[in-house]
Amino acid sequence: MPIKPSTRPESYSELITRSLRLYKTGLPSVFLFALLASMVVFIPRLISVAVGQNVFLTTTKVNQVALLYLAMYLSLLWFTAAILWGLNCIERNNHKNFIVDFEMAGKRILYVFGAALCFLFIITLIGLFAFSLNKIFWFWKLFSYDKYLASFLLFIVLFGQFAFTVWMVTLFYFYFPLIVIEHDGIFLAFKQSAQLVKNQVGKTLALQLTPWIVYIIALVLVRIIFKVNLNVYFMPKDPVSTLYPTLLHIFILAFFIPWECSMILVQLRDLELRKITVLPQKNDLSE
Repeated sequence: MPIKPSTRPESYSELITRSLRLYKTGLPSVFLFALLASMVVFIPRLISVAVGQNVFLTTTKVNQVALLYLAMYLSLLWFTAAILWGLNCIERNNHKNFIVDFEMAGKRILYVFGAALCFLFIITLIGLFAFSLNKIFWFWKLFSYDKYLASFLLFIVLFGQFAFTVWMVTLFYFYFPLIVIEHDGIFLAFKQSAQLVKNQVGKTLALQLTPWIVYIIALVLVRIIFKVNLNVYFMPKDPVSTLYPTLLHIFILAFFIPWECSMILVQLRDLELRKITVLPQKNDLSE
């Protein structure tokens, strides 16, 4: 049954329901990409399981490790873009096949990668600013006057960095689908995302966190009920995990990635509708 796109802004519960409907309809078509994306995320752990030790903590071949992570990141972006494109076509009832999804994602991958680097640069600048502010406090010897003052200043810096990072991430969250689906350029995608989200930061954050909160709850329940040593981390860690929990974790993540992508598309549509409904009101006031 084709999914009718929303024609009006919707509430939190309505958007959750709509995302689940799109997820249910699109999962068979995009699950292969979701599984591949999940496998890419777990490559470091799979390698550690295969060799029986965490080679990433002891290796001196930094260039090879960096190249591996770069290839992983590009692959993850590509598969995620294919999922977004496929779900978008399913929502509009004009989906063809997974090959077309893969090809269309490939046409936008350089733009997505460039935007991801810009996004990483922005987050890095925030971290550097907080680090510099901390150094300034040390230079002024503010930390040496009173331990309570030192703790308070440190809390302000760390909390400010965290809050501002979350705000920036939420503000620019939709650059990815805007590049893949609407074929925006890098800077236009950032601008469009910020304009759409600026008055809906809290709701955007709540909606986009929902699938991942459910994902973590699911991991905890599986671990408790089935007595499986599942961990939330993706990177290799000592002691090295065994193969069965790792494969199980890959499949669990693969089932949640399409829901997050569905949530992104559903809320992007909702934000665009909210922007459209606000514009006439502004025009009426100006008249």
